[in-house]
Amino acid sequence: MRLNIYIAYKNRLKNNVRFSYVGYYQPRVDILSDAIFANSVELRVKIYKKLSINFELLYNYDAKPAVGVEKYDFSQKTSFVYDF
Repeated sequence: MRLNIYIAYKNRLKNNVRFSYVGYYQPRVDILSDAIFANSVELRVKIYKKLSINFELLYNYDAKPAVGVEKYDFSQKTSFVYDF
């Protein structure tokens, strides 16, 4: 069993720029040192009318992963977004 603690933050920096962060901390109830951290940061910039470019960074950490699995994972994504 794990606890689930998270924080979510979203802010419009300018009329055409949005920033958001979501972070999770999930320790095991009986062994607090066995924890999972998950983080996501996103920056969306409007390019033209309904078209935006989105930058996202993801970082996950598991203190005690399954055998053969890395403790951490980092990825980044860049994408175009069209709002209908």
